[in-house]
Amino acid sequence: NLGVAVAAPTQTTGFTGVANHAAAFARASSQGLYISDAAQSGLDFSTGLTIACRAKFTALNDGNYYALVVKEGASGNYSYSLALNSAGKAFFRVSFDGISLAKIVTGSTTLTAGVWYSIVGVFDGSTVSIFVNNASDATPVSAVGTVFNSTADFMVGCSGVARNANCMGGSIDDVAVWSRALDSTERAALYALVDNFG
Repeated sequence: NLGVAVAAPTQTTGFTGVANHAAAFARASSQGLYISDAAQSGLDFSTGLTIACRAKFTALNDGNYYALVVKEGASGNYSYSLALNSAGKAFFRVSFDGISLAKIVTGSTTLTAGVWYSIVGVFDGSTVSIFVNNASDATPVSAVGTVFNSTADFMVGCSGVARNANCMGGSIDDVAVWSRALDSTERAALYALVDNFG
């Protein structure tokens, strides 16, 4: 399922690869993509999760939060999110009760506008980790529990109940989700664009 467009992002040149196409999002137009919870199968996880994408931003460090890949609605309906904070640093978080977002790991690298980055969040059942360009970007944070199975939409480039919050300004490519924690060999293969690593 490729999802539904919110305010129709456009196609643009993606990160080098086989297809080389990405979705371009205009923040001011509140653009995004989503799959409704009712229409999806396989985007609810429990004790293992990896979310990956490549992203290039038109502006950063502007005080805005940028959603990359999220499954969060209103409070009480949070599952997980991979995003950038207002300081231009990647973060990954999971919720175990749908309310608390305390299980969060924030990277140390301040990203630069106009540059492609590989951003990967991993939950292995006991910690949450964040990787930027295949390098650990922060000390893993303890997170023992089961990811909350929310009814929120799975969203790319936007977040919120109305799918128009924290919208991305830039391009997102190579979105991928696994129901387990990828190991270092698999993450390296993903970063190197090696197909069929498992």
